[in-house]
Amino acid sequence: MLQSFLFKIKDHRRRQGRRYHLGHLLLLAILALLSGATSYRKVHAFIQARYKTLDEVLDLNWKKLPAYTTIRDIIQGTSPAEIEACFREYSAHLAESESQKRVSVQLGSAAAVRRFARTNSSETRLRGLVYSRRRPTWLV
Repeated sequence: MLQSFLFKIKDHRRRQGRRYHLGHLLLLAILALLSGATSYRKVHAFIQARYKTLDEVLDLNWKKLPAYTTIRDIIQGTSPAEIEACFREYSAHLAESESQKRVSVQLGSAAAVRRFARTNSSETRLRGLVYSRRRPTWLV
């Protein structure tokens, strides 16, 4: 669901040279940050390490992975006001949605995350990518 809101953000780049969709890069950067990435190089490392799974879930079909400098340039060129508006809209949507139930699920291992992800939506599968032994409780 967050992905649909991120795709509404206007891409500042010329149409001619766009290899990577802005919405995909923002979503992957968010997942990397949730996994503990603290730099553009670490965001790139997150994408590189999990590309196969990300491609299956998000249908990326990239010919090659973006370099960390590409990720940096694209994110830094995006309007902070547009990103803030996107998150405010997303937050308002979550607050209004009665069908969005929050349940705390205690997951004991990475294998449990994989089993849980196989039986749930692609959004839940993305959460499995950012599993951390330090924080095994997820809001689903």
